[in-house]
Amino acid sequence: LQRSMFLSFKAKYTIDKYFKQQKLLLNYDQLLNILSDRFSVSAEQFRLKQFLERPFSFLLNVAIGPERHHSYFVKLYKVENIEKQQKNIEKEFAISRFWFDKFGNHSPFRVIEPVWMDSQHLVITTRKSPGVNLLKLTNQLGFFPNHNLVKKHLDILSNAGAWLKKFQSFST
Repeated sequence: LQRSMFLSFKAKYTIDKYFKQQKLLLNYDQLLNILSDRFSVSAEQFRLKQFLERPFSFLLNVAIGPERHHSYFVKLYKVENIEKQQKNIEKEFAISRFWFDKFGNHSPFRVIEPVWMDSQHLVITTRKSPGVNLLKLTNQLGFFPNHNLVKKHLDILSNAGAWLKKFQSFST
């Protein structure tokens, strides 16, 4: 709970600072209000799990709902060229929807689900896809991994290769 409160404070402070500098189109409270309306929940039913500042955007990983079982990523773009960014967000959302629809019937292969976008305010929301984070996975190996850990990694990386093969079959 303390970590979540700290993240919320950090996110509010940072987002509001960028909003005042006209580098974001929404302040923190406006963003929460829009998301509350979109997901039909109160702002109190959001729990910030992760907050990242990236070169062109902020990424918020939020749990939403009374039980907070649903995990979403909210990407809030920094303002550069609004008209161009609005078109890019619409394109990004459409491409994400295309790939989600393609992979929807292939349960072992996961892609993010695009949930909602607000191109006017440069916001995209996606549902977290269950699965293994490959970066975290490879960091677990260390110098002398045991046989079971190596086998687990090979199985997961094999699945990643199968995902890429399926992806390429759709895109060629």
